[in-house]
Amino acid sequence: MRAQVVSLLSRHRVVVVSGATGCGKSTQIPQFILEEAVHRGQGGSTRVVVTQPRRVAALGLAARVASERGESVGDVVGHAVRLDVKAGPRTRLLYCTAGVLLRRLVDDPVALGTTHIVLDEVHERSVEGDLLLLLLRRALAKRKDLRVVLMSATADAQLFASYYERGLGERVGFVDIPGRTFPVRVEFLEEVLQRTGFLVGKKSKWAKGGSAQPGRPPSAQAGGGGPREMDSDLEEEEEDDESGSADEGKKTAGGGSDAPAKPAKTHSAFVQAKMGKLKPARRGGGNRGGGQDRRGKDAPGRLGAGKPGPKPSDRHQEAKKKPSLPVSVPCSSEPDLPAPSLPPSAAPPPPPFLSVQTLASLSAIDESLVNPELIAALVSHWLSSRAGKDGALLVFVPGVEEVDKVSRQLKAGPRASSLHVLPLHGKLSPASQAAVFQRPPPGQTKVVVATNVAETSITIDDVVCVIDSGRCKEMRFDASSGLSRLEPAWISRASAAQRAGRAGR
Repeated sequence: MRAQVVSLLSRHRVVVVSGATGCGKSTQIPQFILEEAVHRGQGGSTRVVVTQPRRVAALGLAARVASERGESVGDVVGHAVRLDVKAGPRTRLLYCTAGVLLRRLVDDPVALGTTHIVLDEVHERSVEGDLLLLLLRRALAKRKDLRVVLMSATADAQLFASYYERGLGERVGFVDIPGRTFPVRVEFLEEVLQRTGFLVGKKSKWAKGGSAQPGRPPSAQAGGGGPREMDSDLEEEEEDDESGSADEGKKTAGGGSDAPAKPAKTHSAFVQAKMGKLKPARRGGGNRGGGQDRRGKDAPGRLGAGKPGPKPSDRHQEAKKKPSLPVSVPCSSEPDLPAPSLPPSAAPPPPPFLSVQTLASLSAIDESLVNPELIAALVSHWLSSRAGKDGALLVFVPGVEEVDKVSRQLKAGPRASSLHVLPLHGKLSPASQAAVFQRPPPGQTKVVVATNVAETSITIDDVVCVIDSGRCKEMRFDASSGLSRLEPAWISRASAAQRAGRAGR
């Protein structure tokens, strides 16, 4: 791969590198360029500048490359970010942010003294990045000895290649580098709720319309706009099935019907039937099945219409014949979901099936909210399942406020003594950001709570698990006020794949 990159740079002034996450393009290709120049006796006149979309990426990559070369940052390898520059006369490979290079090009439009400019993560479109593409195309028109490398992790690399081909009237080199990552297993919200036993009731602040909604006062009624009476609905479905089974049993025992008795339901079929009957209750609390309603009157329904429901003793006998529903142990303090006891003889459900409590929580929970309690429960479950094993955990949340909330929740939990919690966002100092790359103290597990600054370009090499909230903050323009502001939004599938890939590096 090194020979191919070097050969393309000798024949083309612009080279586009498309490489999957984890292929090493950010650390290795700049070194290929520098080492080839040294091999040709041009090391003293070579200056390679590599841009990164975020400050933490520039700092981390400079430290990583300097470590690979057995040097310290500021010698041959340096970095330049806002308010922090480590570079000297011997520096030949400089990692910087896009804003730093942009300011240099404003003062020096042809980038004199720089032989190679590498734009990393060009698929992350931004105003600064697009302006750099324009200014570099103008600089290439005036300088024939300048080389530009565009690196992207997506298939959109051909778009940037065609932009320079049209502007310069010459062909652009193109190379695709395959990535090598460890396999990553992805689990979703329903599996998380099932594993942790975390319950979200209809009156929980984490439910739809709950008090945790942005801009909603804590004293507001949490259940007003949330899910309907799901726990009552489940109880009514139980009554429907039991009354129907009792009626069928009476017909068979009394000889009133020659039809053979139906075979008993298996455990899997019973769970599937319960999952299929999980429906929102109608307002007013009407009973959909046979038996009696809450006022003690007969209520017509699908089973045993117009007939009284079975006696309590009959229900007890029928309940003994039926398999019991799986029950999850709650990890939260929500009291409004019932948690019936599980008989010792009842086995837990097979993995593909979810408990009724999990289904109720899944219907009630507001997925757009970042739930620190659920994240803490999942971290605790993960630690219990990996007792004695090494590895760090990376948590993605939308913004600085969520980073602080999740960090406080983890530090106040029962596992606080075994956790080394570190925040990571763009407002931290370079020293605080660099702390996430260090190993935790003995006996503790590192948990990095980060915004999307940890999504690309940087590698925390001991991360083996990622918890992704699926949310980020994007700059949106408000036409009514004429101002731009950060607003929470769902991430794209490409971003979700990038975040999941952090665990496979």
